[in-house]
Amino acid sequence: MIEQLSRHSLIDMDVKTVGDLHVDQHHTTEDSALALGQALSAALGDKGGIARYGISNFVSFLQNTEAYRRDLRRAEYGDERDPKMLKAFETISPMNNVGNITKPMLVMQGWNDPRVPKSESDQVVAKLRAQGVETWYVQFKDEGHGFLKKANNDRRREVETQFLQKVLGLPAGK
Repeated sequence: MIEQLSRHSLIDMDVKTVGDLHVDQHHTTEDSALALGQALSAALGDKGGIARYGISNFVSFLQNTEAYRRDLRRAEYGDERDPKMLKAFETISPMNNVGNITKPMLVMQGWNDPRVPKSESDQVVAKLRAQGVETWYVQFKDEGHGFLKKANNDRRREVETQFLQKVLGLPAGK
């Protein structure tokens, strides 16, 4: 299935296998998505993790997010130009804790995301792979924040299912 998905024109999928997790819930304001993320986190336990279009470093996020959103996000999260806030961001940014991740990760990102730039996922994937963590990276060339196109959402579910089957040791479906 992975090979079939990677040949699909809407997906640029790069799968590398090496190593051992932490569940990173994607940034969202939707209660249903958050509840689903929490349920997934509980089900996965320490077996693996799934991250979808999430902030990995608040400083790079604020510097790289679309200009029209930058001041709104600074009002929401804090201003990285303030030395006290910069120190807080350095403490809480997931990128500064990626070294604790040892279990397989599935990272998914839309190329045209105006809310959380693709560079946020790119840097997490690069760091995970550099430390030898098995990391699947699925990039949707024609998506923004979230996977709203039916074909992409269907493929997202297929890849998540295959990843979960693998990390949970479940038999593959047909």
